[in-house]
Amino acid sequence: MSINIFIELATILIASILIDIADGEVREKVCPIHPVKICWQLGSLILRRIKKTRASGIMLWILTVMPLLLIYAIAPTLMLFYADKTGKVALLVVSLVMCSVINKFTISFRLLNWYFVSILDYIDKNNEAKARVLLQEIVRRDVFALDRSHIYSALIETYVESLVDGFVSPLFWFSILGLVGSYVQRLANTMDSLVGYRHDPYREVGWFSANIDTILNVPGSIIFSVLSLLSSYRRGMFREFLKNLESGRDVSSVTARVVFAVACTLLKVDLEKPGEYKIGIYGRLPDIEHCKKLLSCVYRTLSLSVLLFLLVLFAICLLIP
Repeated sequence: MSINIFIELATILIASILIDIADGEVREKVCPIHPVKICWQLGSLILRRIKKTRASGIMLWILTVMPLLLIYAIAPTLMLFYADKTGKVALLVVSLVMCSVINKFTISFRLLNWYFVSILDYIDKNNEAKARVLLQEIVRRDVFALDRSHIYSALIETYVESLVDGFVSPLFWFSILGLVGSYVQRLANTMDSLVGYRHDPYREVGWFSANIDTILNVPGSIIFSVLSLLSSYRRGMFREFLKNLESGRDVSSVTARVVFAVACTLLKVDLEKPGEYKIGIYGRLPDIEHCKKLLSCVYRTLSLSVLLFLLVLFAICLLIP
Protein backbone atom coordinates (compact mmCIF):
# COMPACT_ATOMS: atom_id res chain seq x y z
CA MET A 1 0.00 0.00 0.00
CA SER A 2 2.74 2.44 0.91
CA ILE A 3 4.47 1.87 -2.44
CA ASN A 4 1.20 2.58 -4.26
CA ILE A 5 0.82 5.83 -2.30
CA PHE A 6 4.39 6.81 -3.20
CA ILE A 7 3.79 6.16 -6.89
CA GLU A 8 0.60 8.22 -6.83
CA LEU A 9 2.12 11.18 -4.97
CA ALA A 10 5.35 11.06 -7.00
CA THR A 11 3.23 11.11 -10.16
CA ILE A 12 1.41 14.21 -8.92
CA LEU A 13 4.66 15.95 -7.97
CA ILE A 14 6.42 15.29 -11.28
CA ALA A 15 3.32 15.90 -13.40
CA SER A 16 2.64 19.25 -11.72
CA ILE A 17 6.18 20.41 -12.54
CA LEU A 18 5.88 19.28 -16.16
CA ILE A 19 2.49 20.98 -16.51
CA ASP A 20 3.95 24.23 -15.19
CA ILE A 21 6.91 24.05 -17.58
CA ALA A 22 4.69 23.20 -20.54
CA ASP A 23 1.68 25.38 -19.78
CA GLY A 24 2.31 27.58 -16.74
CA GLU A 25 0.96 31.07 -16.16
CA VAL A 26 1.85 33.80 -18.59
CA ARG A 27 2.05 37.50 -17.83
CA GLU A 28 -0.84 38.47 -20.09
CA LYS A 29 -3.34 35.87 -18.86
CA VAL A 30 -3.86 34.39 -15.40
CA CYS A 31 -6.31 31.53 -14.86
CA PRO A 32 -9.52 33.03 -13.38
CA ILE A 33 -9.73 30.25 -10.77
CA HIS A 34 -6.07 30.41 -9.82
CA PRO A 35 -6.00 30.04 -6.01
CA VAL A 36 -3.40 32.79 -5.60
CA LYS A 37 -5.65 35.24 -7.48
CA ILE A 38 -8.73 34.21 -5.49
CA CYS A 39 -6.79 34.35 -2.22
CA TRP A 40 -5.68 37.90 -2.98
CA GLN A 41 -9.19 39.00 -3.94
CA LEU A 42 -10.84 37.36 -0.93
CA GLY A 43 -8.18 38.64 1.46
CA SER A 44 -8.50 42.18 0.08
CA LEU A 45 -12.28 42.04 0.48
CA ILE A 46 -12.06 40.94 4.12
CA LEU A 47 -9.22 43.38 4.85
CA ARG A 48 -11.43 46.35 3.99
CA ARG A 49 -13.95 45.27 6.61
CA ILE A 50 -11.79 44.56 9.66
CA LYS A 51 -9.73 46.54 12.14
CA LYS A 52 -5.97 46.66 11.62
CA THR A 53 -4.99 44.71 14.76
CA ARG A 54 -3.02 41.49 15.31
CA ALA A 55 -6.14 39.62 16.37
CA SER A 56 -7.91 40.77 13.21
CA GLY A 57 -4.85 39.71 11.20
CA ILE A 58 -5.15 36.16 12.55
CA MET A 59 -8.85 36.15 11.72
CA LEU A 60 -8.08 37.51 8.24
CA TRP A 61 -5.61 34.68 7.61
CA ILE A 62 -8.02 31.98 8.78
CA LEU A 63 -11.06 33.32 6.92
CA THR A 64 -9.07 33.65 3.70
CA VAL A 65 -6.91 30.53 3.74
CA MET A 66 -9.19 27.88 5.24
CA PRO A 67 -12.02 27.97 2.63
CA LEU A 68 -9.48 27.78 -0.21
CA LEU A 69 -7.59 25.01 1.56
CA LEU A 70 -10.80 23.01 1.80
CA ILE A 71 -11.61 23.46 -1.89
CA TYR A 72 -8.17 23.12 -3.47
CA ALA A 73 -6.42 20.68 -1.11
CA ILE A 74 -8.61 18.76 1.32
CA ALA A 75 -11.44 17.86 -1.10
CA PRO A 76 -9.10 16.59 -3.88
CA THR A 77 -7.06 14.63 -1.32
CA LEU A 78 -10.21 12.92 -0.02
CA MET A 79 -11.22 12.11 -3.60
CA LEU A 80 -7.82 10.53 -4.26
CA PHE A 81 -8.05 8.59 -0.99
CA TYR A 82 -11.50 7.30 -1.94
CA ALA A 83 -10.34 6.29 -5.44
CA ASP A 84 -7.38 4.45 -3.91
CA LYS A 85 -9.57 2.60 -1.41
CA THR A 86 -12.21 1.55 -3.94
CA GLY A 87 -9.68 0.51 -6.56
CA LYS A 88 -11.65 2.10 -9.38
CA VAL A 89 -9.04 2.72 -12.06
CA ALA A 90 -10.97 5.38 -13.98
CA LEU A 91 -11.65 7.37 -10.82
CA LEU A 92 -8.01 7.01 -9.76
CA VAL A 93 -6.76 8.35 -13.09
CA VAL A 94 -9.17 11.29 -12.93
CA SER A 95 -8.09 12.01 -9.35
CA LEU A 96 -4.39 11.93 -10.26
CA VAL A 97 -4.90 14.29 -13.19
CA MET A 98 -7.00 16.66 -11.10
CA CYS A 99 -4.51 16.66 -8.20
CA SER A 100 -1.60 17.24 -10.60
CA VAL A 101 -3.31 20.26 -12.16
CA ILE A 102 -4.30 21.61 -8.76
CA ASN A 103 -0.79 21.17 -7.35
CA LYS A 104 0.62 22.93 -10.41
CA PHE A 105 -1.08 26.10 -9.16
CA THR A 106 1.33 26.15 -6.21
CA ILE A 107 4.32 26.33 -8.58
CA SER A 108 5.29 29.43 -10.56
CA PHE A 109 8.64 28.53 -12.08
CA ARG A 110 7.76 29.13 -15.73
CA LEU A 111 6.43 32.65 -15.19
CA LEU A 112 9.31 33.66 -12.93
CA ASN A 113 11.87 32.27 -15.36
CA TRP A 114 10.16 34.09 -18.21
CA TYR A 115 10.55 37.39 -16.38
CA PHE A 116 14.22 36.73 -15.65
CA VAL A 117 15.14 35.67 -19.18
CA SER A 118 13.01 38.38 -20.84
CA ILE A 119 14.56 41.17 -18.78
CA LEU A 120 18.06 39.99 -19.70
CA ASP A 121 17.03 39.68 -23.34
CA TYR A 122 15.71 43.26 -23.44
CA ILE A 123 18.95 44.53 -21.91
CA ASP A 124 20.96 42.54 -24.46
CA LYS A 125 18.92 44.25 -27.20
CA ASN A 126 19.56 47.71 -25.67
CA ASN A 127 15.91 48.10 -24.70
CA GLU A 128 16.56 49.01 -21.08
CA ALA A 129 13.28 50.89 -20.74
CA LYS A 130 11.24 47.74 -21.40
CA ALA A 131 13.50 45.75 -19.07
CA ARG A 132 12.82 48.24 -16.27
CA VAL A 133 9.05 48.04 -16.87
CA LEU A 134 9.11 44.25 -16.53
CA LEU A 135 11.37 44.33 -13.49
CA GLN A 136 9.08 46.83 -11.74
CA GLU A 137 6.28 44.27 -11.98
CA ILE A 138 8.13 41.81 -9.74
CA VAL A 139 10.04 44.03 -7.28
CA ARG A 140 8.88 46.64 -4.75
CA ARG A 141 11.73 49.16 -5.10
CA ASP A 142 11.69 51.96 -7.68
CA VAL A 143 13.73 50.39 -10.49
CA PHE A 144 13.58 53.57 -12.60
CA ALA A 145 15.88 55.23 -10.09
CA LEU A 146 18.50 52.44 -10.25
CA ASP A 147 21.69 52.24 -12.27
CA ARG A 148 22.44 49.14 -14.36
CA SER A 149 24.34 47.25 -11.62
CA HIS A 150 21.53 47.75 -9.12
CA ILE A 151 19.02 46.54 -11.71
CA TYR A 152 20.94 43.27 -11.94
CA SER A 153 21.11 43.10 -8.16
CA ALA A 154 17.33 43.57 -7.82
CA LEU A 155 16.72 40.94 -10.52
CA ILE A 156 18.96 38.37 -8.85
CA GLU A 157 17.46 39.02 -5.42
CA THR A 158 13.85 38.64 -6.51
CA TYR A 159 14.68 35.59 -8.66
CA VAL A 160 16.33 33.51 -5.94
CA GLU A 161 13.84 34.57 -3.26
CA SER A 162 10.86 33.81 -5.50
CA LEU A 163 12.30 30.41 -6.45
CA VAL A 164 12.11 29.44 -2.79
CA ASP A 165 8.57 30.84 -2.42
CA GLY A 166 7.22 29.51 -5.71
CA PHE A 167 9.05 26.23 -6.29
CA VAL A 168 11.23 24.76 -3.55
CA SER A 169 8.96 25.45 -0.57
CA PRO A 170 5.65 24.25 -2.05
CA LEU A 171 7.23 21.05 -3.36
CA PHE A 172 8.97 20.44 -0.03
CA TRP A 173 5.71 20.77 1.86
CA PHE A 174 3.96 18.59 -0.74
CA SER A 175 6.53 15.85 -0.09
CA ILE A 176 5.75 16.12 3.65
CA LEU A 177 1.97 16.75 3.75
CA GLY A 178 0.69 16.36 0.21
CA LEU A 179 -1.66 18.95 -1.29
CA VAL A 180 -2.50 20.34 2.13
CA GLY A 181 1.17 21.15 2.72
CA SER A 182 1.81 22.79 -0.63
CA TYR A 183 -1.37 24.86 -0.41
CA VAL A 184 -0.81 26.07 3.13
CA GLN A 185 2.61 27.32 2.02
CA ARG A 186 1.41 28.93 -1.20
CA LEU A 187 -1.61 30.64 0.34
CA ALA A 188 0.48 31.79 3.30
CA ASN A 189 2.95 33.33 0.85
CA THR A 190 0.09 35.14 -0.89
CA MET A 191 -1.18 36.51 2.42
CA ASP A 192 2.32 37.74 3.22
CA SER A 193 2.40 39.57 -0.12
CA LEU A 194 -0.99 41.10 0.69
CA VAL A 195 -0.43 42.37 4.23
CA GLY A 196 3.00 41.22 5.47
CA TYR A 197 4.62 44.66 5.63
CA ARG A 198 6.58 46.31 8.45
CA HIS A 199 5.02 49.73 7.94
CA ASP A 200 1.56 51.12 8.72
CA PRO A 201 -1.25 50.41 8.10
CA TYR A 202 -0.16 46.76 7.80
CA ARG A 203 2.32 46.49 10.67
CA GLU A 204 -0.15 44.88 13.11
CA VAL A 205 -2.69 43.25 10.83
CA GLY A 206 0.08 41.66 8.76
CA TRP A 207 2.13 40.39 11.71
CA PHE A 208 0.64 36.89 11.70
CA SER A 209 0.80 36.46 7.91
CA ALA A 210 4.43 37.61 7.78
CA ASN A 211 5.56 35.24 10.53
CA ILE A 212 3.67 32.22 9.20
CA ASP A 213 5.23 32.78 5.77
CA THR A 214 8.72 33.05 7.27
CA ILE A 215 8.30 29.84 9.28
CA LEU A 216 7.02 27.89 6.27
CA ASN A 217 9.82 29.12 4.00
CA VAL A 218 12.75 28.45 6.34
CA PRO A 219 13.10 24.77 5.29
CA GLY A 220 12.89 25.71 1.61
CA SER A 221 15.53 28.41 1.92
CA ILE A 222 17.88 26.01 3.71
CA ILE A 223 17.36 23.27 1.11
CA PHE A 224 17.84 25.71 -1.76
CA SER A 225 21.00 27.09 -0.16
CA VAL A 226 22.64 23.76 0.64
CA LEU A 227 21.86 22.23 -2.75
CA SER A 228 23.05 25.38 -4.57
CA LEU A 229 26.38 25.31 -2.77
CA LEU A 230 26.81 21.57 -3.29
CA SER A 231 25.92 21.69 -7.00
CA SER A 232 28.45 24.48 -7.66
CA TYR A 233 31.00 23.54 -5.03
CA ARG A 234 34.47 25.04 -5.01
CA ARG A 235 37.11 25.10 -2.31
CA GLY A 236 36.32 27.54 0.49
CA MET A 237 32.75 28.10 -0.70
CA PHE A 238 31.01 27.34 2.60
CA ARG A 239 33.38 29.66 4.45
CA GLU A 240 32.61 32.42 1.96
CA PHE A 241 28.90 31.77 2.40
CA LEU A 242 29.10 32.25 6.17
CA LYS A 243 30.99 35.52 5.69
CA ASN A 244 28.43 36.72 3.17
CA LEU A 245 25.64 35.73 5.55
CA GLU A 246 27.27 37.70 8.35
CA SER A 247 27.62 40.76 6.10
CA GLY A 248 23.88 40.87 5.45
CA ARG A 249 22.68 41.71 8.93
CA ASP A 250 20.66 44.65 7.57
CA VAL A 251 18.47 42.30 5.47
CA SER A 252 15.27 42.13 7.53
CA SER A 253 13.98 38.78 6.24
CA VAL A 254 15.82 35.71 7.54
CA THR A 255 15.00 33.57 4.51
CA ALA A 256 15.94 36.37 2.08
CA ARG A 257 19.25 36.89 3.85
CA VAL A 258 20.13 33.21 3.47
CA VAL A 259 19.34 32.95 -0.25
CA PHE A 260 20.96 36.33 -0.99
CA ALA A 261 24.15 35.10 0.70
CA VAL A 262 24.02 31.99 -1.48
CA ALA A 263 23.65 34.06 -4.66
CA CYS A 264 26.60 36.23 -3.59
CA THR A 265 28.71 33.12 -2.98
CA LEU A 266 27.80 31.45 -6.27
CA LEU A 267 28.51 34.54 -8.34
CA LYS A 268 31.22 36.17 -6.17
CA VAL A 269 29.39 39.51 -6.17
CA ASP A 270 27.64 41.78 -3.68
CA LEU A 271 23.91 42.50 -3.73
CA GLU A 272 22.53 45.85 -2.65
CA LYS A 273 19.25 47.65 -2.14
CA PRO A 274 20.36 51.31 -1.97
CA GLY A 275 19.63 52.93 1.34
CA GLU A 276 18.55 49.71 3.05
CA TYR A 277 21.14 46.93 2.89
CA LYS A 278 24.21 45.53 1.22
CA ILE A 279 25.28 41.90 1.43
CA GLY A 280 28.52 40.36 0.18
CA ILE A 281 32.28 40.44 0.73
CA TYR A 282 33.55 40.88 -2.82
CA GLY A 283 33.35 44.63 -3.37
CA ARG A 284 31.60 44.51 -6.76
CA LEU A 285 28.00 44.42 -7.96
CA PRO A 286 26.72 41.96 -10.59
CA ASP A 287 26.68 42.41 -14.35
CA ILE A 288 24.69 40.63 -17.04
CA GLU A 289 27.15 37.72 -17.25
CA HIS A 290 26.61 36.99 -13.57
CA CYS A 291 22.86 36.84 -14.20
CA LYS A 292 23.34 34.37 -17.05
CA LYS A 293 25.62 32.24 -14.89
CA LEU A 294 22.96 32.16 -12.18
CA LEU A 295 20.53 30.44 -14.56
CA SER A 296 22.71 27.34 -14.97
CA CYS A 297 23.30 27.21 -11.20
CA VAL A 298 19.57 27.41 -10.55
CA TYR A 299 18.68 24.67 -13.02
CA ARG A 300 21.10 22.27 -11.33
CA THR A 301 19.79 23.17 -7.90
CA LEU A 302 16.13 22.71 -8.79
CA SER A 303 16.82 19.35 -10.43
CA LEU A 304 18.56 18.16 -7.27
CA SER A 305 15.72 19.49 -5.11
CA VAL A 306 13.14 17.44 -7.03
CA LEU A 307 15.21 14.28 -6.53
CA LEU A 308 15.53 15.08 -2.83
CA PHE A 309 11.79 15.60 -2.44
CA LEU A 310 11.07 12.28 -4.14
CA LEU A 311 13.42 10.59 -1.67
CA VAL A 312 11.71 12.33 1.25
CA LEU A 313 8.32 11.29 -0.10
CA PHE A 314 9.50 7.69 -0.48
CA ALA A 315 10.86 7.60 3.06
CA ILE A 316 7.59 8.95 4.50
CA CYS A 317 5.49 6.51 2.46
CA LEU A 318 7.53 3.58 3.82
CA LEU A 319 6.30 4.55 7.30
CA ILE A 320 2.66 4.24 6.25
CA PRO A 321 1.16 0.86 7.29
